[in-house]
Amino acid sequence: PALVAGLAKAAGDGNPELVRVEAIAALGAVRGPDARTALLTLAAATQPRLRRAVARALGAFRDDVQVAERLE
Repeated sequence: PALVAGLAKAAGDGNPELVRVEAIAALGAVRGPDARTALLTLAAATQPRLRRAVARALGAFRDDVQVAERLE
């Protein structure tokens, strides 16, 4: 949980875009329900590069019903 919280904070506003993209990718690698929740929250990003990173990271949750519903 502490790792996911740190990555979610790094992926949030106020950090350089590249840091945010890398944190998003790391959240996808971690997986788990906390990482999924953080990524679904980040899916509201308006920057195209961040949205692509979130979509890529959510690909790690292929069989997850919550992710599938959100991406529809």
